[in-house]
Amino acid sequence: MHWLFVGLLVTVFGAGTGLIFAANKVFHTIIDEINTNRPHDQQIDWLWTSGRYNEILRRHAELFPGSWKRRKMLALSAVGIVLEIAAVLLGLIRG
Repeated sequence: MHWLFVGLLVTVFGAGTGLIFAANKVFHTIIDEINTNRPHDQQIDWLWTSGRYNEILRRHAELFPGSWKRRKMLALSAVGIVLEIAAVLLGLIRG
């Protein structure tokens, strides 16, 4: 029974991590869409985006107001974080 519970926790945490990775992939497609219309020297680099997160999302909303990608990214992130937190809390409570 104990190993079954541990397996469940690892699976839930892994699913949350996978959703966060998927959200990150969507974020990179958002950056790609913004970069398509920018000169090479003004393009956003994937590696240095942490401080510009809100700016990137705001710019994407201006350029692509009907895009579903921002909502998809936020939903994937939110569900992933909830799954990870749930796995950690269940592990602490039950463990």
